[in-house]
Amino acid sequence: DQVGLGRHARVAGATAVFTGEGRVDSQTGYGKGPAEVIRRAEQAGVKAVLIAGSLGQGWDTLGYRVYQIGDETQPVEYREAHAAELLELAAAKAVQELDT
Repeated sequence: DQVGLGRHARVAGATAVFTGEGRVDSQTGYGKGPAEVIRRAEQAGVKAVLIAGSLGQGWDTLGYRVYQIGDETQPVEYREAHAAELLELAAAKAVQELDT
């Protein structure tokens, strides 16, 4: 198992699982850590959320719940300087939408 992926037992019974990747694109679903986390969560019947630093081509074809930190209209420097705040906002939005 990759680091962190060996905790499969912790997925069972969870309300939701959050994972992240710097740039989510069509390649994210092919053997990368976040895809494995989502696969295991889905096998356990647990909702999964993928937090992305940015979105690349094909991200919307993956079928994942993806939330971007900030948006592409914001300069990279802004998103880097405000990463913690933007991450909190993205996670809060995901939690709110998971509850509906």
